Amino acid sequence: GGRMLYCTCSVFRAEGDIQIQTFVERNTDAALLPSPGHLLPRSAGIDAAVPDNGDGDHDGFFYALLEKRAP
Repeated sequence: GGRMLYCTCSVFRAEGDIQIQTFVERNTDAALLPSPGHLLPRSAGIDAAVPDNGDGDHDGFFYALLEKRAP
């Protein structure tokens, strides 16, 4: 068991939600959890990316909370 918080400051989907989607598909004992509320409250799912606020004054950011479950 255990939990892992995956974070990246990339603006590329291939380094964020696509990485997580692929990881969960290849590791059937991994589950995507709701993200921790101290970052930004989000529901479970690939929509865990922090949305762009449109000001263009920052890099991208993505995070996803994963948990290893018993097989």
